[in-house]
Amino acid sequence: MEKYFFLIIKFIKILAFFGKNFFLIIKFIKILAFFGKKFFLIIKFIKILTFFGKIFFFNYKIH
Repeated sequence: MEKYFFLIIKFIKILAFFGKNFFLIIKFIKILAFFGKKFFLIIKFIKILTFFGKIFFFNYKIH
């Protein structure tokens, strides 16, 4: 449990270091939450792309 606690502190320090970027990330998450269903469609699309990407990479390795 302590290891996770220290990792969380490290993560918070990194976030604090990036400051403005952190607020941009929150804004971005809020925008994504606003689009809701579209966000899930994007995830589905990314999953499909990674799935085909793996197949493509596998075929590429064979040849």
